[in-house]
Amino acid sequence: MPKSPTSGLRAFKGMRAMILYTVYDNKTDLPVIVDGTASEAANVMGITVNGLYTAVCRQNNHELRRWTILKRTRRPRPAAR
Repeated sequence: MPKSPTSGLRAFKGMRAMILYTVYDNKTDLPVIVDGTASEAANVMGITVNGLYTAVCRQNNHELRRWTILKRTRRPRPAAR
């Protein structure tokens, strides 16, 4: 039986990269949250997760003035053998 093209990826199940957000308030230049997940950042900002994604999109289009949002990807560490 031929192998599936994704059969080798089973070893990486659950090892997805995590996107962390750092949010700064533009009025005070102070960080609102540092290295939080999307749901943590949205809760601190007082918006929904979809609102956070919209804010990131607006920032990329230079339309956001209230916050500065930085995205950082943290790669998972491979399991020790």
